[in-house]
Amino acid sequence: FDAFYGQGEIEQMVDVTYERGYVSDDSFVDALIQQLESADEPLFLWGISMENHQTYYPLEETAEITVSNPHLSKDLTEAVTTYTQGVAHSAAALEKLYSYIQNRERETLLVFFGDHLPTLGGNHAAYAATGMFDGPADNTEQAKLMYGTPFMITANYPLAEINAPHQISDYNLLPLAAKLGDLSRSAYLNRQLALMEQTPYYSSLLYPNPDPAQTEFSRLHELITYDRLVGEQYSK
Repeated sequence: FDAFYGQGEIEQMVDVTYERGYVSDDSFVDALIQQLESADEPLFLWGISMENHQTYYPLEETAEITVSNPHLSKDLTEAVTTYTQGVAHSAAALEKLYSYIQNRERETLLVFFGDHLPTLGGNHAAYAATGMFDGPADNTEQAKLMYGTPFMITANYPLAEINAPHQISDYNLLPLAAKLGDLSRSAYLNRQLALMEQTPYYSSLLYPNPDPAQTEFSRLHELITYDRLVGEQYSK
């Protein structure tokens, strides 16, 4: 990365509004658009929005969305309501960014994903109370519900038609996007694509008893990570 822009820098770019003390997703998208509009050269942006981050304390003003579930306590209902209102704001901001990209002349590719589910109460209480899963994940299907998050890859130009898994680790999003967008790829990204075909996603939570191939996959990632962070950069 060549530059980092935090809250202070965003406040200098656009008129910022706030939600629960965080820069709103709407203002966050305005800052992304401002960066895209001012770029003369190809630009890679990695943006992390914060509006809908926990903790989900009650909204000071009346929420536009009402949540009701007889299995949720008052505290959990307030938390889920706050979270759901944030999701609505996030969806509106995503629509704004998507519409901008679709109407942009310059070829632009968007990858959108969440990094984790919110806890919504101690020990994921809201999920357990509503029957999404029964407490801590004790099998693979429950673990997928707990630790899987959706993602979207879209562009304002035709993407390649490829066979790709719908469940992948987040570190595979960049090589997958590069392949879909027909972008130039380094040897490292090509290696990631080959590994993705072998093991689309890997997690000790999803594979509590890994087979030899998964163990080797994990070890290989440790070596590559070490090399690229503090090693001799052989993987470049």
